[in-house]
Amino acid sequence: MSHSVHLHVCFRCYRQEELAALAKEHLAKLPAEDPLYDVTREAHRYLEALAERTGTKLAPFGAVSLWGMVGNYTQEDVFVDTLRPFWKALLTMDPQNTPMEGEHILVFCEHEQDEPCTAHEIYLGKSGELVVTLHDDLPFSFGL
Repeated sequence: MSHSVHLHVCFRCYRQEELAALAKEHLAKLPAEDPLYDVTREAHRYLEALAERTGTKLAPFGAVSLWGMVGNYTQEDVFVDTLRPFWKALLTMDPQNTPMEGEHILVFCEHEQDEPCTAHEIYLGKSGELVVTLHDDLPFSFGL
């Protein structure tokens, strides 16, 4: 039996190589996956995908990093919490490489394509702390 969950992550990104290096660094810090079932599986998949990216995205005002997957019983709160050190490092990198102060990372989630999406909004607070705000019951979904 399965329970499909759409998971999408987006943020502004300038250079893929720096993002890939950061992803590799944080992937090495994650605990090893449990081969039977690991609630951090999606965090591993996300960092693995980012670690393979290359190239500079040229656009007038920067570009956007997008990633998504359909997981089975994905727990988006575990995904977001597992990646807290990565989010903090990403948001505090050199502004020419990735997000700058004031930038936000958005993680959208939708269960079984029939429920409204939720979004985790991730950004740095005024004193530099990582802030994660959950927005429930968005007025849209990715499914029918």
